[in-house]
Amino acid sequence: MTANQGRNVQAIIQTIAILLGNTVGIWLSYFLIQFFFKGINPDITYPGFRSFLLDGTLLVVTFSFLTTIIISMTNIIKFNFYNISAAIVLLFSSIIYSRFIGLGSTLGSGHLLDAWYMWTPFIIATILLFFSLKNQKSVFRRHSWLKGAKNDDFDYSVFLSFAIAGNKTKKQREDLNNDIKKLESKLEEIGYKPNFNASNYFSDEHEYQPPEIAAREDFNAIEKCRNFLFYYPEKVPTSALIELGYALRDRDNIIICSKDKHTLPFLARGLGDLSENVKLIECETIDRLIKILEENHETYLRK
Repeated sequence: MTANQGRNVQAIIQTIAILLGNTVGIWLSYFLIQFFFKGINPDITYPGFRSFLLDGTLLVVTFSFLTTIIISMTNIIKFNFYNISAAIVLLFSSIIYSRFIGLGSTLGSGHLLDAWYMWTPFIIATILLFFSLKNQKSVFRRHSWLKGAKNDDFDYSVFLSFAIAGNKTKKQREDLNNDIKKLESKLEEIGYKPNFNASNYFSDEHEYQPPEIAAREDFNAIEKCRNFLFYYPEKVPTSALIELGYALRDRDNIIICSKDKHTLPFLARGLGDLSENVKLIECETIDRLIKILEENHETYLRK
């Protein structure tokens, strides 16, 4: 089962669960009427599905679905297709319901087809609910770098992870930074853009961000990238290793690049054998890495 099929199944199960949760009390009431109260009042009969449609109950369930969509798909008062559509259908359903109540009219002639104004909003709300659950972003998405929920909302093609400040000399840092810029340029040339390179956000090594800000921005970017490329040519203490750990936990497509696997930390050497999402490239120089990716980018990278 692919990831997309898994999300479809999960969304279907959640939709059914919400549908049952919103209607179980109604059907339980009908059951009690039929089997417990019928003997007390012989005139009481089981209302049936037609009554369920025509007495306004379906619209109430529709309201519940729509408010669920509006709340679950609203991210810090940001508008999107789902919450706007749900609000429009909610307004339309409210007008229908209030029209019949206000005018003292019946909600239908007794025939199911005459209740189109009841089941049409319900069907639309159910479809919206399914797709909103499938593509749901948490209301607390701004803090998700602490909780880490992977989704398909990508802002970056490749996150470039390397030792920005880990090398000992200024020249080593400048050389590495130039190598990464050369790599970034080639990635853009072959169609992988935009990319995230943290070194682009400051002009020199005296402008490094405070660690708490850098961590938040890096982790947010990792969550929003389709590919994570870890470039580690030398054994150096670097925060890029933490970024690699976060990317593994966030289930990115990961490319680990090093001169040889023994340069890597011990556990990182076998990651390619544990997950198909992790690929190891051994290369002596940045030019060799660029050539490998240029010729085999569809093997290593995802668009």
